[in-house]
Amino acid sequence: MIVRCGVLFTPFEELRNVDVVIENRRIKDIRSSTKTNDELIEAEYVIPGLIDPHTHIGLYRLEGEAADHGFEINDPVTPHLNVSDAVDLYDPAFKDALSAGITCVGILPGSYMSFGSSVERITIMPGQGSVYKTNGRLIERTACIKAAVGEHPKRFLSEQKAVPTTRMGIMAELRAILTKAKE
Repeated sequence: MIVRCGVLFTPFEELRNVDVVIENRRIKDIRSSTKTNDELIEAEYVIPGLIDPHTHIGLYRLEGEAADHGFEINDPVTPHLNVSDAVDLYDPAFKDALSAGITCVGILPGSYMSFGSSVERITIMPGQGSVYKTNGRLIERTACIKAAVGEHPKRFLSEQKAVPTTRMGIMAELRAILTKAKE
């Protein structure tokens, strides 16, 4: 298949009047436009798939949903949890992201940020994040570990009458966890 591009935007340059040659669902070559008998798709502008490195799609179908799927409320430190165990691949947000040009997402544990309401719930270390293609294919189950040290976890932990409730306390907790892991 050939995608004939009026303008192809790459991360490094803007190419005009080029063909993108695709074989086995992968880009094989980018070359000057030529006559071809291959299947041809003409496009005025082409950009690479976009990446959203921090999202919660697949965890919360609707904002305000009556459940917290992105973290354990009873423990502010859960580095052993993996977001892949909770991802709903039938969440319509995957299709919405893909239709907007986002082809890869980092799904991280934690809560969504609800605008106009103070319902965000952010723990110190909610767990491990994963990387997915927006077609639902898992790329990397354990891609990162998420940690938060700012005002959100301080406020939430204070409201829950949990500790720690200061940046010093949060950093000390993280330091203790990482030291234990290193040992």
